[in-house]
Amino acid sequence: MSTHEVYVEYPGHIVFVGFGSVGQGVLPLILRHIGISPERLTVVSAEDAGREEAARYGVKFVKQALSRENFRRVLDGLLGRGDFLLNVSVDVSSLALIRYCWEKGAMYLDTCIEPWPGG
Repeated sequence: MSTHEVYVEYPGHIVFVGFGSVGQGVLPLILRHIGISPERLTVVSAEDAGREEAARYGVKFVKQALSRENFRRVLDGLLGRGDFLLNVSVDVSSLALIRYCWEKGAMYLDTCIEPWPGG
């Protein structure tokens, strides 16, 4: 039995875009303090870094770099109304993801403002 306080029950899905040190550090905090099962979390990352960490917690890991051309296709099956996208990546347009989440009715949080590569 966990001795950590769960602050909110969250019925939706959470999608991490990127999974470097920030994402890997936040994952156990989310699982500890938000009432969500690991099956409702997904990591989408361009790199294999963190794959073992995600697996240790039972979180789905999708190795796929997001680009201007593919981000909608990749995220469409993972994110819907009421879900939450946590962007902890680099070289993925924050503005494109904000617009996408607004269209989907999903919530969004970012650690910074990023353009597409070369922007």
